[in-house]
Amino acid sequence: MKLMGVEKDGNWLYSEWKLTYRVGWGHICSAASLIYQYTTDPEILAGDANGEREVAVDDAEQIRSLDEYGYLVIRGTSEMIGVPLSIG
Repeated sequence: MKLMGVEKDGNWLYSEWKLTYRVGWGHICSAASLIYQYTTDPEILAGDANGEREVAVDDAEQIRSLDEYGYLVIRGTSEMIGVPLSIG
């Protein structure tokens, strides 16, 4: 991955990353599924040009079978580093 930029906004630090190679929807869902397992109060958002919506999931395995959208965001509090984060 390549770091595109970092910006501070209040207590939040935003970093933008770009993948150095293309990945498919299955890989994106697998990554979100792994992150979900180590996140307190996780939320999954999915969207495309028509808008964004929260996706109801009960466990990490359900994320792997989500319909394809334009993007996927997972947010919550990381159990590993103990801070709120949003990855999309």
